[in-house]
Amino acid sequence: MFFSGRLLLRCCKLLWGFQKMRLDTLRLLAVSVLVVTLTACGGVTSSNTGSVAENPASSSTPLSGGSDNNPGSSNEENPADDASTTPPGADELTESTKPEIVQSPSSQLVTEGEGFTLNVVAKGTGLQYQWYMDGQLLVGEASSQLVVTESTLSHSGSYSCVIFNGAGQETSSAAAVSVMAATRYGSVELSWSRPTLRTDNSTLPENQIQGYTVYYKMVGSADHQSVQVPADDLSVVVEYLEYGADYRFAVTTVDTDGLESELSDEFLLAIQ
Repeated sequence: MFFSGRLLLRCCKLLWGFQKMRLDTLRLLAVSVLVVTLTACGGVTSSNTGSVAENPASSSTPLSGGSDNNPGSSNEENPADDASTTPPGADELTESTKPEIVQSPSSQLVTEGEGFTLNVVAKGTGLQYQWYMDGQLLVGEASSQLVVTESTLSHSGSYSCVIFNGAGQETSSAAAVSVMAATRYGSVELSWSRPTLRTDNSTLPENQIQGYTVYYKMVGSADHQSVQVPADDLSVVVEYLEYGADYRFAVTTVDTDGLESELSDEFLLAIQ
């Protein structure tokens, strides 16, 4: 009977030890489930889905912003995921933005033979350009800048630029370019004989001549111009005479005392 009691007590201790070990195992399992649940909430996919399902703390209701197929994923809950999948400026690089004109070309006034440049500034992605003059497409002018190095009268007109991409197009304001006809100039060479007499018929020695003055003016103009010529020269080239105009020329003699003779006979010449 005593032996049986000791055996029964030992069996009870063994049974209690087994129950305690089972309880410890359940606690470990509960800790394991808790860890997996926290990891899943952090956005990490767990392969131990059975353990998550057994934990009442887990929920099948999607998080804010998550999808039904993947309740654990959420852009709002994990901003780091956004940063790793969408680099800064990705939207601008991958999606076309309709052109927006920031600055249209400016009107210009130039003289024939001079160059001019027209610029247009626009915002958007994948922008393309095409310039027009008086509504006519300018072949080869397909950049944000139109450059004419030497203008002619035919370059006068209204210029505009169409900016376009896959999202749409915009047309700049028109710029008026006016090309004025260039004034062409000619020159003339005049010559004369050295005078030998004064107006009183007295002799005028060569060494008493200080120089000559050539006067000229355009016909119809009240203003005249003059050129001073040294005494040793009996000719001069007058430049920058407007092409196609008529000019009158005359010359005087100036002695060493500063006395100036009357004008010579006028000479009329058309500059062509």
